[in-house]
Amino acid sequence: MWILLLSLLGSCVARSVYHEDNYEGVLRNASYQTTTSPEQSLYDWLWNESQDIVGKVLQTDFLKEMNNNTLQAERYIQMTMQDIYYVAAVVDVLVYAAANSEVSPDIKHFLVGMAKSYDDFAKYLLTTNSIHDSENILPNTAVKVYVESYKQISEMSSDKLYLVVGLLPCSRLWPHIAAWLNTTEDSPYYSFKKSNMKDNSRKKFEALLESYRHEFDESEALLLFRGQLSNELMFFSQL
Repeated sequence: MWILLLSLLGSCVARSVYHEDNYEGVLRNASYQTTTSPEQSLYDWLWNESQDIVGKVLQTDFLKEMNNNTLQAERYIQMTMQDIYYVAAVVDVLVYAAANSEVSPDIKHFLVGMAKSYDDFAKYLLTTNSIHDSENILPNTAVKVYVESYKQISEMSSDKLYLVVGLLPCSRLWPHIAAWLNTTEDSPYYSFKKSNMKDNSRKKFEALLESYRHEFDESEALLLFRGQLSNELMFFSQL
């Protein structure tokens, strides 16, 4: 059973969360100056200003053990189950956000596409694991924070601009994790690396973010982005 589950987790469809206490704490402890650059897109600037958190994610016990093939299968199964709960729950958030009348056509198109991807992935995971619905899964603390906090992102602005920012960390982080992993084809976790290697985040996010860049409070966007990465750190730390 666990061998089957090890092959299930594909590319990261959703693990983007917002928690005000988390991301404000991160910035209070930061020792660097943040400055935007006309030579950097918002997409790149947010990522470059958050490398300290990215590094901490890579040093979590879960990922280090996956990298050296000592991770217990039960812990990987736990990650898969938590993913099922999260992905199924976030579909409703995206559908509700996309239905808002104040959302512009291009952002609505983006959100509808993301909602469909989340929904397809949730159905795939439920069916493959012979689970009737995600309500039978007990979420851990990190996933509870993900699900509840995601709603806060959606409510930050009626035009849902910050929801686009909130979706970016997962989409960019997981291919980065895959590239970092040294797992080979004989590893039980090679499917994780292989399925997450392709990074489509620039194509999906960069132009959309730039087209609305003048409408963002970039400091707030950075706080949110770093908060999302902090929640990634919390997710991997609790597995």
